[in-house]
Amino acid sequence: MSNPEISPKTAPSLVLPPGKVICQVSAVDTTANLAVPSDTLVQPPIPGHELMNFPTIAFLITHPSGDQVMFDLGTRKDFWNLPPPTAAIIDAKIPGINIKKNVIDILVEGRVDPKKLRAAIISHWHFDHVGDPSTFPETMEFIVGPGFSRDFLPGYPTVEGSPFFEGNFKDRKVNELSFSDLVVAGYRAVDYFGDGSLYILDTPGHAVGHISALVRTTVDTFAFLGGDICHFGGSFRPTQYTPMPAELSPADIIPHYRQAAPFACSLFTACHPDQSNARTSPYYQPRSGEGSWYIDPPTAAKSIEGLTVVDADEKVLVLIAHDPGLLHTLPFFPNVLLKSFYNKHPETMASTYYAWAVVEHGKPLQKIELPIPEPTGTEILIKVSHCSVCHSDLHFWEGSYDLGGGKKMHVKDRGATLPRALGHEIVGTVTKLGPDVDANTFPVSVGDSRAVYPWVGCQNCGRCEDEHDNLCLAQKTRVDYGNVEPSLACTFGCSGLTVLSSIKKLMPLKPHEPILLIGAGGVGLTEISMLKALGHKNIISADISPEKRAAALKAGATAVVDSAAQEAFDRIIEAAGGPLPGAIDFVACKQTAELALACVGKGGKVIAVGLVGGEMSISMVPFTFTCKSLIGNITGNPQHMREVSELARSGRLESIPITEVPWEQANKAIQRLAEGKMALRSLELDCTTPVSLARNASQNAMASTRHVANVKSAVFNASINNGDFEGLARGIKSYHHSLSKANP
Repeated sequence: MSNPEISPKTAPSLVLPPGKVICQVSAVDTTANLAVPSDTLVQPPIPGHELMNFPTIAFLITHPSGDQVMFDLGTRKDFWNLPPPTAAIIDAKIPGINIKKNVIDILVEGRVDPKKLRAAIISHWHFDHVGDPSTFPETMEFIVGPGFSRDFLPGYPTVEGSPFFEGNFKDRKVNELSFSDLVVAGYRAVDYFGDGSLYILDTPGHAVGHISALVRTTVDTFAFLGGDICHFGGSFRPTQYTPMPAELSPADIIPHYRQAAPFACSLFTACHPDQSNARTSPYYQPRSGEGSWYIDPPTAAKSIEGLTVVDADEKVLVLIAHDPGLLHTLPFFPNVLLKSFYNKHPETMASTYYAWAVVEHGKPLQKIELPIPEPTGTEILIKVSHCSVCHSDLHFWEGSYDLGGGKKMHVKDRGATLPRALGHEIVGTVTKLGPDVDANTFPVSVGDSRAVYPWVGCQNCGRCEDEHDNLCLAQKTRVDYGNVEPSLACTFGCSGLTVLSSIKKLMPLKPHEPILLIGAGGVGLTEISMLKALGHKNIISADISPEKRAAALKAGATAVVDSAAQEAFDRIIEAAGGPLPGAIDFVACKQTAELALACVGKGGKVIAVGLVGGEMSISMVPFTFTCKSLIGNITGNPQHMREVSELARSGRLESIPITEVPWEQANKAIQRLAEGKMALRSLELDCTTPVSLARNASQNAMASTRHVANVKSAVFNASINNGDFEGLARGIKSYHHSLSKANP
C-alpha cells in the first residue's frame, strides 16, 4: 500500500527584512574530515548510526564594497600542535580525523588576498571552527559571540582550556558582539555591514557564544550559515512544515545513483524513534548528560526549533558546517553559491517569463508573457538582476532615428519586429549551461554573476580578431564573465564602453588641456567621472538644462555653459581660454554638432556619440584648412570593458546621480527619459516577478527585464566582486531570463 502525501502546515511568519544590497557566498571545503561518536551530539541512539562522518565547511562572504569576511576557519592541518589540553581532547573524543590543507592555503590557491580579509566570524570556539589564526594577517579581526573573551582570552597558557595561543591575539582585534532588540529570522541579530546584507545571529546552546549568520544572496533570498547550531540534517528535518515525501528520488539521496524507481519513504521512517510522527518530526534532539558536546541542550533545542521555521521558508538555504550532503550539491570555492537555489529543481521552475515590450511604437509598453528558452550548444541562460534604461531603448520605443531633412531610419526597415522587449545594459546570474559549455574552454558556472557584453560578434571575422566586436555584422552575442555585483556593473556593456571608447578616440591630450562635453545626462556625467579618474583637470560641460548643468558641476566639471544660449560659443571659448583640442557630443543633433565643430581649433576632434539626429552642411574649404575631424563612436570593444572594470575596482571613479523606478513603472521610466527628466536613470530590482529573455539591441531584439534598480548609481565607484573581466567567454551566446517558482 502506497503512502499518501502529507500536506505541510504553514510555518510561523519569518521576519526577513527587505534590502537591496547582496553578498556573494562561497562554500569552502576546508578538507577537514572527522569521525565523531553520535552519542556525544544526538539522542536517542539509532542502531547503525554510532559514528557521524563530518566534513567541515567554512564560508567566504564578499560584500559589494569588496570587503571579504570568513565564516569559520576550519581545523588547522597540524592539529597536534594545538594547545595541549585541546589536542588531548581530540585524542580522547575524536576517533578519526584527516586534514589535507589549512584554510589559508585554500583561499590563496583560489586567488584570495589574505590581506583583504576584513574579519572572521567564529561561530564558536571549538577546534574545528577556529583554524590556525597565526596563518592569517593580524588585520583580520575576530568576531565572536557573548562570553568568548571571558572564557578564552588572552589564550593558552593563561587560560588553560582555550583553543588559542596567547600570540594569536597579540595584535588582533576581537569584536565580541552584544545583541540588542533587533530580531531577524527569529533570532537576536546584529546588522554587520549596516545595509541588511549580512546579519549575525545569536544561536546559543551548543557552545559558549555560538553564533550563526544570515547572508542576503539576492534581494529576497538568503543563505543561513548555521555553524554547529546542530550537526545533522535529521536534527531539524523532517517537520510538520517540511514533511518527508511519500517517495524520494534516488538522485536526491545518493549522487549519481542509477536506479530509476523512487524509494518509498518507509525505508527511512523504519528507524525513526517516533514512529507515529516519523514523517513530521526530526530524528534527533541535542544530546544531554555526561559526554555531550552541548553545554546547554535545552537552549540548543530552542535554537534548533527556530531553525525548523527558517528551513521551511523556501527563500532561505540552510547550511550547517558538518552536513555531508552539501559536498554533492553545492558549488564550492572558488565558485559562488547558486543564488536562485530554490529554482534548481525543474518542477519549481517557471516555464514562462514576463517582459515589458514595445507592442506599438510610441505607445505605452505592455507586459507580455513568453516561453523561457532552453540553451543549446555554447549558449548559457542568465537570470537578469539589473538592467539600465538607455537612450537606445528610447529610440526603439519611438521606432525611428532622425536622419535630418525630414528623413528617418525606421527600425522596422532594419529587420525589427514587434512585440519586442526593451533593455540591453544587463548583469545577472548564470542559471543554466548549454550542453557544449566545457568548463575547460568556458570558465563559467551556474551561480556565477556575469556582466553582459551585448554587441554582436561572430569570433571568426577580421574585425572580431582585432576585438572590434561592436563593428561585426554577425548575429551572436556573448557574456563577459567575472563575478560582478549586479547593482554596480550593469552599464559596463553599453554606457561604460561608450564613455571609454569616446575618450580613447579623443586622445592623446594632456591633463590640463580643455575638453568640451555637450550633454550632461547619465553618459555625460559618467564621462566627467571617467575623465577625472584618468587625470584630466579641465572639463567644460554644456547642456540646456539648469539641473543637469548643476549635476555636471557636482560631478567635477570645471565650468558649465548653457548650450542653448546665443552666447554659448563665446562662453565656452572663454572658459577654455581659446579654441579646444577636442569635444564629445552626447546629443549629436545639428545645433550641438555645429557648436562642437566651431569650438575646436586647428586639428581638433569632435566625437559624435548621441543619436538625436538631424543633418548639417559643412563648408569644405575651411574644414580642410583647419584639419578638423568629426568621428562617430558606437559603444566599444571587449578590451574597453576590461579597462572600465579595472577603473571600477580601483575606486577611482566617483558616483553619479540616479533615479530609481520600480519595474512595474517601466513606462514611467521611458516617459521620463523621453522628457529629458532623468539626469541618470535606473530601474529598481524586483525579484518577485518572473521575466526576461534578452538578446542584442544592435539586432533590434532588446533585452527585457523585470528588474529595474540602481543601475547607474555607483557603477564606477565601488569594487566589483571578484570581477576581473580576464578574457571574455568566446562564442557563448547569452539569453537573459529570470526564473520564478510560479507565475503570478
